[in-house]
Amino acid sequence: MEYMIMIISFIPIILISIFIPYVTRRTDSFGVSIPEAVYYSEELRSMRKRFAWQTALLGLVLVLLWWLVSIPVSLEVETVVFVCALFTFLFGSFVLYLIYHHRMKTLKARKAWGEPRSEVVAIDTAFRHGKIMVSLGWFTIPLGIALVTLICSFIFYQHLPTRIPMHYDMKGHVDRWADKSYRTVMSFPILQLYMTALFLFINSIIGKSKQQIDRENPEMSVKRNQLFRLKWARFNFLTGVLLVLMFSFMQLSYFIEISLTLTLVVTLSVVGLIVIGAVVLSFMTGQGGSRIKVGEGKQGEVIHREDDRYWKLGLFYFNRKDPSIWVEKRFGVGWTINFANPIGWGSLLVIIVIALLIPLLTR
Repeated sequence: MEYMIMIISFIPIILISIFIPYVTRRTDSFGVSIPEAVYYSEELRSMRKRFAWQTALLGLVLVLLWWLVSIPVSLEVETVVFVCALFTFLFGSFVLYLIYHHRMKTLKARKAWGEPRSEVVAIDTAFRHGKIMVSLGWFTIPLGIALVTLICSFIFYQHLPTRIPMHYDMKGHVDRWADKSYRTVMSFPILQLYMTALFLFINSIIGKSKQQIDRENPEMSVKRNQLFRLKWARFNFLTGVLLVLMFSFMQLSYFIEISLTLTLVVTLSVVGLIVIGAVVLSFMTGQGGSRIKVGEGKQGEVIHREDDRYWKLGLFYFNRKDPSIWVEKRFGVGWTINFANPIGWGSLLVIIVIALLIPLLTR
């Protein structure tokens, strides 16, 4: 079972890293803005293929090394080897990205794709009038589940055993116990409320993040981006509901006897479903809806915008002149913050601090 948990953690990360260049916008390549027409050129196709194969090879070698080293050792050593292999892959794939990012910048300069006359920014003032996120009312579902779990935990508190399992090892054995108290019993309900608030916040980010529209085909671009946001907002909502339900199930195990096998199956199924769903949706939508088919439109003959100077390493957006807090990633699917905006930093800091405080306050 422990091998399954590790594989479920590792394989999706490798697959996502391999195919990231294929799901980014066609006006971006390895964190560098390009004319959409050159995205399909043989030169850029070759770069994407080489990056994918090299990333896949790195992942395969590390998985094989982890498997070979783990055969004769204890679970504790195996876990350490797994963590080392995972971080080695993340670091190695990042280095690979930096190499291709530099090559892409050099190629763009040589081809003169960033000439001033090609700079374009398009804005649709009616963009947010369409349905681009989940209505706030839907979040009463996970909120209701969390409140029911909280209330039931108080009502049936006296039926709990004197000691509560707080953590399991990779084999499903309890390795940390806690004496029964209202504080420890409230850990999952409080986590549910936090998760509900977090996914509600993410829903708001999806709706309010900076729009990015292709001038050469603005109508189709707006439709694609609206569908992209709506699909990811719905996925975000469903993810929140599934996680809140999973925590309710785990809270239930405090009150009635549930086999460890069933607990592991439920947990792995929920996590696996979310990971697979994210991977599939990434391929279906692409970044900004670039892979969504909504109609015919000509390919752009000019560069979408020339703001490479604000993207450090093609990953970190730093623009003091831009009031936007959340922007689309240049490399990958999803959103990142404008690192020059203190509100973005502040919101991330609050999220991290609360996440760290919950386990400390419920011990």
